[in-house]
Amino acid sequence: MMAQDAPELEPAPEEVVEEELGTEEAAPEETAPEETAPEETAPEETAPEETASEETAPEEAPEETPEETTEETTETLAQADTEQTAPAEEAPEEATEEATEETAEAEPVSLDYDEELGQSTYQSNCLSCHQANGQGITGAFPPLVEHVPNLYNAEGGRDYLINLQLYGLQGQIDVLGSSYNGVMPAWQQLSDEQIAAVLNHISLTWGNAEQLEGFTVYTADEIAPLRGQGLSPADVYELRQALELPY
Repeated sequence: MMAQDAPELEPAPEEVVEEELGTEEAAPEETAPEETAPEETAPEETAPEETASEETAPEEAPEETPEETTEETTETLAQADTEQTAPAEEAPEEATEEATEETAEAEPVSLDYDEELGQSTYQSNCLSCHQANGQGITGAFPPLVEHVPNLYNAEGGRDYLINLQLYGLQGQIDVLGSSYNGVMPAWQQLSDEQIAAVLNHISLTWGNAEQLEGFTVYTADEIAPLRGQGLSPADVYELRQALELPY
């Protein structure tokens, strides 16, 4: 019984072979779609083209850059022109101010007055007290050298010198470190022209001219308005006390 059953088992290998063959034939059908996969991925390769177009977009920027550069260059040039021209506008003003100061310093004191009349008036009426050199007599008659410029330069000093000639002076005064207590007579008998001329003489002689500040020559027209004030020598002394003298 056991020897007869063994042959019945032989057909089994053929079924297995067929099943294996069926499996081998089916395998290519499943792998075929994998071969077409590259065809589906092909569109992905075009993505870099879009990216490339986006990346090239900045190339349009240089077209606007020249305009901006031109504007910046124009502004820079305008600023440079302004900086260069500004000193040129200020320079003439500074030069003018300097020239004015130099001119003011260089301008000599005007001597356009009747020198002969001034000198003769002084010699006839003033020389005996104040001496020919204007130094006066210490303790008796004050000097006119340096003293006249100090009087003139003080505020109100110009008119004070006219009043001094017209009305005289009485009272103790200090001049350049020395005291004087005498009387100066009035000279109302002199003409306006004589008083103006002698004031110019004592102001511009003996080196006094170099010490004067803003001096202009006296004229007869200045003398006449101060006449008739009725001042006394003591009144003139009070006027002197009001002057801010350097001593």
